Amino acid sequence: MPFLFEKINDYTELLMPKYLLRNDSLIRTMVNEISEEDWDSVEIIGWLYQFYISEKKDEVIGSKKAIKTEDIPAATQLFTPNWIVKYLVQNSLGAKWLSTYPSSSIKQEMEYYIEPAEQTPEVVEEIKKMTPATLNPEELTVMDPACGSGHMLVVAYDLLKSIYLERGYRKHDIPKLILEKNLYGLEIDERAAQLSGFALMMKAREDDRQIIGNGINLNILCLKATKHININDALRSLESLLTGQYSSFPSEKYKFMGVAEGPLFANQTMPEEKNKKSQFILKNIKKLLELFTEADTLGSLIKIPAEIGDNLSAIKKEIESLDISEALMGQGAVNAILPFLQQAKFLYQKYDVVIANPPYMGNSFMNSKLKEFIKREFKGYEKDLFSTFIIRGREFAKEFGNLGFMSPFVWMFIASHEDLRLNLINKATLTSLIQLEYSGFAGATVPICTFTFNNAHFKNFIGSFIRLSDFRGAENQAPKTLESIQNKKCKWFYIAKPDDFKKIPGSPIAYWVSERIIELFNNSKRLGEIARPKCGLKTGITEKYVKHWFEIDYSDIKFNAKDRKIALESNKKWFPASNGGEYRKWYGNLEDIVYWYNDGNEIRNLFDKKGKLLSRPQNMQYYFQDGVTWSALTSKKLSLRITPIG
Repeated sequence: MPFLFEKINDYTELLMPKYLLRNDSLIRTMVNEISEEDWDSVEIIGWLYQFYISEKKDEVIGSKKAIKTEDIPAATQLFTPNWIVKYLVQNSLGAKWLSTYPSSSIKQEMEYYIEPAEQTPEVVEEIKKMTPATLNPEELTVMDPACGSGHMLVVAYDLLKSIYLERGYRKHDIPKLILEKNLYGLEIDERAAQLSGFALMMKAREDDRQIIGNGINLNILCLKATKHININDALRSLESLLTGQYSSFPSEKYKFMGVAEGPLFANQTMPEEKNKKSQFILKNIKKLLELFTEADTLGSLIKIPAEIGDNLSAIKKEIESLDISEALMGQGAVNAILPFLQQAKFLYQKYDVVIANPPYMGNSFMNSKLKEFIKREFKGYEKDLFSTFIIRGREFAKEFGNLGFMSPFVWMFIASHEDLRLNLINKATLTSLIQLEYSGFAGATVPICTFTFNNAHFKNFIGSFIRLSDFRGAENQAPKTLESIQNKKCKWFYIAKPDDFKKIPGSPIAYWVSERIIELFNNSKRLGEIARPKCGLKTGITEKYVKHWFEIDYSDIKFNAKDRKIALESNKKWFPASNGGEYRKWYGNLEDIVYWYNDGNEIRNLFDKKGKLLSRPQNMQYYFQDGVTWSALTSKKLSLRITPIG
């Protein structure tokens, strides 16, 4: 496995690492403390790697500073739970296969596959037009643009194997086909990319014991940067191979490449066709190498322009055909450039399926190079790295491709992610989504959702949604998901039209809202047209001026005062006040009283030592009137409560 181990330079590298055979060595600890059954799963590679980088992760995130390039992997690596990976793979790759072969037996193997809701005849007809009549397993491509230690790709391997077997392929032939034709992964962390390749090779070896010696070409790449390469030297050496001439002063010649028109070479005796071809290749190679200057920071977000991408195969073929046997410098240039052509190919080509648990990183943690790039290339989606990866995923996918992501669920609701919501609602089709409970994912510091969508938009498509908000703990998320898939009548399974979300201001992914409520948003008056929403009294010192009614002498409390004048004339000190409280509909939570003696004179004149008013006695003309109140914040449904006079 040359991608995993470097070349051995001398015999000392064959010696056992120090302390490896001691009773307290790391290997001995792993063998003793990890159960045998855990070693049977290739998932263990990801878990061990997450443990390996955990200290660095805590250190980087704890610093609360912009994250350096070399620290991005540690800060953003998050191992995806197996049930979520299965859900993503089965509802993207599996759904792709079943859309063409609905009676396929692989459906029985996909426990997390969500059967699409019944659609209108118009939607069915539109989907039918976009669905190929046949699929060739060897042409199905799956890309994970943030592959980590390869968990998504390993589960995709299993499903692809079932597809190949169903089509009559020999089990012995399948591993090589999957690794070389179907699975693609990109990373910026070299060790993670190596482990991804290792996990896939171990998976393949279960089906073909000879595969390690068969020279497999894996499609897993750690994206390399060119900032450490002398681009001019590489171009000069490449020029000497292409033209048979050697330039002594390349920097002047290449400074304006791609900008100024006209012949690149001083020697006009060269055949025009050869000169033109050489100039074309060199200009495109220069642009490509410059694109990858910060590849170890930008990773899969780098976009390859069509003028380069469409000519990659021709350029690669031309460079590979060069005679480098007698040109030492030329050989070095070719060996340096070819890997970047491969990177560009993976970044440019389109895939049938794109699945990822992308990095989560808020704008404030991005270093200047990453922040500037995202602001320029992903305007409207720059608030968090996961948002840009979702949009980049759409660019990776074919027109009718299936995509699946796991991400923080803030994008579903908050204003700063409205552009992302509108992109997925207007230009794609949300097919399914699972919203986990706040603490439903062990290891994540943010509440999570996982979802799948098609890259094409099908108007009035009905998606499937699972809401796990009521089930605390990570251990309950997978069983409750399975329960809802098996019994779609359970109360936490919903169907909704993503197109309807646009009828609600801000277009939140409010899949649990009834059609009646959506129509109210669409056709009815707004609250401000029929009522006067106002914020009431802020006392400034709650513990002093707000009490429960039973804490005060009952004779000092005035109930049922119809207005401020009656309250003042009563000469009472305390008056009932609405003060939020627990979830309760229609009536209740009337337990508090507020000190409002002498028309609240003391509270209305509550200043600190600097003369700043501490209290906010606002909208006093509405005090003591009857109305409706609700708590400003709630994790449950909106609960409105009648507030009587007084």
